[in-house]
Formats: sequence, structure tokens, C-alpha cells
Amino acid sequence: RKDYAGLEKAGSELLAVPSIASSKAGSDIRGVLEKSSFKRGQDLEIEKKYGESAQVFEAFAKQNPTSNLAVTAMFNAGVNFERAGVNASAIQAYQSVLGSKDASAEKLKPKARRLLAKQYQDSAQFEEAAKLYKQAADESPNDPLTPNMIYNSAVLYEALGKSDEAIRSYTAFTKVNKKHSDNIEAVYSMAQIHRKAGQNGAAIARYTEYVDGGGTDREK
Repeated sequence: RKDYAGLEKAGSELLAVPSIASSKAGSDIRGVLEKSSFKRGQDLEIEKKYGESAQVFEAFAKQNPTSNLAVTAMFNAGVNFERAGVNASAIQAYQSVLGSKDASAEKLKPKARRLLAKQYQDSAQFEEAAKLYKQAADESPNDPLTPNMIYNSAVLYEALGKSDEAIRSYTAFTKVNKKHSDNIEAVYSMAQIHRKAGQNGAAIARYTEYVDGGGTDREK
């Protein structure tokens, strides 16, 4: 087993010597310690020790904020906190990635936004989840997951009683989703929203569209 603790102890002792710390050797030692710390997080993840891995990655990101691995470490912390069921810490980690101004964060932000939306949804923060799903879809229109994200936002807005937002999301979903049976069910959901809002004309039009599109003629 790799002796990360021993390596970190030896490196720290060497860096405690001012003449070494300020030399090229000191810079090299810091680089070795940085890579060792990141690798420790990876090894714990491979061993499925997700909680420990998350803590190591989080500590790495906080202790090495200027490292080009810092944002990746924080993203990894979020993923592993999520796997470990520590949702509050996962949320904080993903928020940190989204708030980063580091250029290396840009490629991680779309996935972090999707994962954060799911965390909000699972923790009953439905409005925040709906907003993030919509943002994620707007940000990545060509992503294969975009229809799912739009649909999730529609369902959440409907549950929140935000009828206009729900209708807009369901409509957007039917424009990008390729499966007709899903689209026709979205039309039915819109009909139900209009009916509950007392918008009878719009409701009838949607119910008609639903039946004409092959939906089952059902009573609710």
C-alpha cells in the first residue's frame, strides 16, 4: 500500500527548511506532494471509500487553490460525497465548481450543474432544481440529455404550481424530444394544467391534440 502519510511527512519536514523551501528543489517537492495528495483521492475512490475520497479531494482543492487540479478535485469531491450519501457536502462542492472563475472549470460546469440540479431535486429544493435543469438545457442544447433536463424542469414547475413555466418547458421538450409517445404525454400534461387553471379553450385544444396524436382517450 502506498505510504502517502510518510511521503507527506517527509516532504513537509523538508519544506520546513527555509533554504529548501525557497529553492527549485522545494518547488519540485511541492509538486510531488500535490500529485501525491490528488492520487490518494483517486486511490480511495477506486477502493470505493467514497466518503474518505471526497474528504481528500475537498482538502486538496482548499489547500491548493492555485493548482490546475483544484477545480477537478472539488468536482471529484462532489461526486464522491454524493456517492457516500453526504448530500449537503456534495451540494457545496458543486456550487464551488459553478462559482469558480478558473478557466479549467468551464468544461466541468455543465455536468456540475446537472448533478447539482439532481441534488436539489432530491433534497426537495424544487424551484432551484427546476431553474438549474433549465439552465443546463439552455447551456448545452446539443447534449443528448437535454430533453430529459427540460422535461424535469417542466415536471418540477408543474408540481410547484408555476403553470406558465411548466407549459413553456413542456412545449420546449416536445420540440427537441424525438420520441412521439413521450411528446404526446407532454401534451396531455399541458391539457391538464390548462384545465386546472380554468383555461377551457386551451385545455380542449390540447386534449384534442392528444387524442389526434394517438393518446388514449381517458378521463381524469
